[in-house]
Amino acid sequence: MVGSLGLEAYGDSVRGGRPSNQDAFVLLDTRHPIVRARGRGSLFAVADGLGGHAGGAEAARIAVDSLAHFFDTVREFELRDASGVLREVVLGAHRRICERGSEDASLEGMGTTVTVARFHGGHATFVHAGDSSLFQLRGDRLVVLTEDHTVASQLRRAGRLTEREYRSSPFRHSLFSYLGAPELILQVGEVEVRPGDRFLLATDGLLKSREERSVLLASRTASTPREWVRALLSRAARSPDADNTTAVAVFVGEVSNGGV
Repeated sequence: MVGSLGLEAYGDSVRGGRPSNQDAFVLLDTRHPIVRARGRGSLFAVADGLGGHAGGAEAARIAVDSLAHFFDTVREFELRDASGVLREVVLGAHRRICERGSEDASLEGMGTTVTVARFHGGHATFVHAGDSSLFQLRGDRLVVLTEDHTVASQLRRAGRLTEREYRSSPFRHSLFSYLGAPELILQVGEVEVRPGDRFLLATDGLLKSREERSVLLASRTASTPREWVRALLSRAARSPDADNTTAVAVFVGEVSNGGV
């Protein structure tokens, strides 16, 4: 067993060609752009608000605030099932978003995607809804850990759309699951974490570039999370159909057992 895993993380968000940015993100229990922390008990998330400026921005805020509050206050988490507890927190955010939308007519239909990862010990637990994404890069191998909850992605997984048909499908951004949706489907998972791994949480604006996977792989030589995120956001902003884009990068290192 290696020593304690140390994490270095950075997150940022840029507005694309839209009048406002409805994305939100959280690093651990703060909004600071750079965080250095031990791997045990670290939380990262991105959210992409839907349903118009007021509703989408509010829904994304509720999602990340719920996660940050959980990280701050729930101490028994370490003694309980990691994925089950994190799932309950996301479900709580979903209920609050639904209630808020029903209370205010101007926020009706509000919703947000959410992708959250919690690093604890040698594992990362994640919960996901919508079309934001979580990637794991280990050496030259890139794994997309999340599945897009869009109609086109569902048809592709069922073998009813080819990759080429998927890329031009009018249903590529038609979501069937997100926080605030009439029917919520959550993807919950856990992966092993090793020193040298790199993780990326990103809203869908990042992957509207046609290079997609090559953009991520080309950035793997970045020496810091900040360099990786800034390179990705800069590339996304130059896309002809640039959307709001948010990314959080997490680099995993090893800290000796006697470290601080």
